Amino acid sequence: MTSTDRPASKWLKRKNGSTLVIKIEHVFKSVAGTERGQNEYLLYKDDFGMFDILFDKELAENANPNPEFMGRILFDNQNNWIYDGEALTVFEEEQIADFILALSQRESETH
Repeated sequence: MTSTDRPASKWLKRKNGSTLVIKIEHVFKSVAGTERGQNEYLLYKDDFGMFDILFDKELAENANPNPEFMGRILFDNQNNWIYDGEALTVFEEEQIADFILALSQRESETH
């Protein structure tokens, strides 16, 4: 699995009809003595969303430097995943996992 070095944002659809923007940061953790590792994605609540910050300088300057940690998703080498956290529902976890897998597939096709 490959991943971008830049954080990504994902708009989650919630069961109540609202949306939640999650910032996703990739961390690769190697396993000592092997070439294998674990892909870990840290999840943060994104109060503004990337498009708001791109087009609104004041929002960008006032963005929260310590966003709320929402948990993490871990992937193994077979693309099996598990969510480690309590802030998201299974419905939301699945949206994030599908987004990460699609992003990784697009990146591997372009490299």
